[in-house]
Amino acid sequence: APAPRPAAVPPPAAAPAAAAERKGNNAMVGIGLGVVVLGALAFGGYALLAPKSPPATPAAAPAPVAAAPAPAPAAATESAPPAAAAPVPAAVPAAPATYDVAQEFARVVQAQTPGFKVQLQTNKTRYRIDKDELSFTIQSDREGYVYVFMYGTDQVLMQLYPNIKHGSLKVKPGQTLSLPQLPDVFLTTAPTGATDLLVMVSPRQRDHSALRPKKDGAYRVFPTGAEAAGFAAQNPGPLPGIAGRVICPASGPCDDEFGAALVRVEVVP
Repeated sequence: APAPRPAAVPPPAAAPAAAAERKGNNAMVGIGLGVVVLGALAFGGYALLAPKSPPATPAAAPAPVAAAPAPAPAAATESAPPAAAAPVPAAVPAAPATYDVAQEFARVVQAQTPGFKVQLQTNKTRYRIDKDELSFTIQSDREGYVYVFMYGTDQVLMQLYPNIKHGSLKVKPGQTLSLPQLPDVFLTTAPTGATDLLVMVSPRQRDHSALRPKKDGAYRVFPTGAEAAGFAAQNPGPLPGIAGRVICPASGPCDDEFGAALVRVEVVP
């Protein structure tokens, strides 16, 4: 009978296990105390049969501790999809980085109303810097408002007509409209290279404010490059932005019709 009594010493070993459980989650503390109490009740009879079994008590303690980290990987796995659900490219606008004015001029000519014939003729095809003045004539087989745009190698997109001094201009069928009108004078300036001249004739007036033009003296200058590309991307209509939007009356039908002509000249020294 005295021999089994030393086997009652293991309860202190259970105390460190309980202390280790207190360092874990509070939810696991209750489970750890329950295990210790059950172990204390059963220990009296169990120790008599197997005095070497107390080392199994500390081995049982790591089981709750190992179960605690398990939810952490699950939480990390669940948090991964929200991070992937926020795609960065969705916030980037899909607008082109450049704006080709010469190409936009060509698109306006291609989009003109079939049968709406407009003719544009310049006084020269080659202009010398600081010596020659630009002049041109416009003819149309239909009456309409005249819009004239110029773009050169200086990358300045300017609206020559209508301008602040002259306001709106109209051309009638069979009429030859000569421009510029005094006091306008278009003297050739640097740099050298190609210069495009676009003319539109529209039965109704057109609005070009979507391209955000700025005043430069008596004329309007339109943006180019990335800024113009951003405005062009916001243009809801099928026509190029430089064609503008037709101004319709409050009631009644409104047809968006126009004719266009394009001429390229060379600026030389």
